[in-house]
Amino acid sequence: MKPVMKKSKVTANKKNLIDPFKEAKTGDTVGIHFVGRISGTKKKVLFTEPDEPFYFTIGDKTTFKLINDAVIGMKLHEIKQVRIAPHEGFGEVDEQLIFEVPLKQLPKGIKPGTILTEGPEATQEWVVTEINKKTKIVTLNGNHPLAGQHMTFEIELIDLDPEIDQ
Repeated sequence: MKPVMKKSKVTANKKNLIDPFKEAKTGDTVGIHFVGRISGTKKKVLFTEPDEPFYFTIGDKTTFKLINDAVIGMKLHEIKQVRIAPHEGFGEVDEQLIFEVPLKQLPKGIKPGTILTEGPEATQEWVVTEINKKTKIVTLNGNHPLAGQHMTFEIELIDLDPEIDQ
């Protein structure tokens, strides 16, 4: 299962202003800003908004292990770059999740980029990647859009042990 980036409502902890040299450690709740790019490009594909940092508890497995590990030992406002291979991030491309179906089996009006869900819980998403109007065959892809990509994340630790409002 891939990590899910979730937002939390957080109030900054004033003790951060007292000890700017404190280092993040396992069990700490931290707030980070990050920019994720496909390695070798400048285009941002994942990022946090300036006023909406990503919060997680170090060691709770809600983020990629390499990002989790990189934050350990960081101090407030320290910046690190982390490179993540496909198997450490969004996974390799699984060819079994790419297949063709007849256009008549799908809802009317679909186009490339349309996201289809499967099951009552909508647990699987399929992206329409191609529609061959001549053969009336549609190619669907169930891989994460960033599967197979090497990623580079720039991470800034902006909050350490915040008080989370329940």
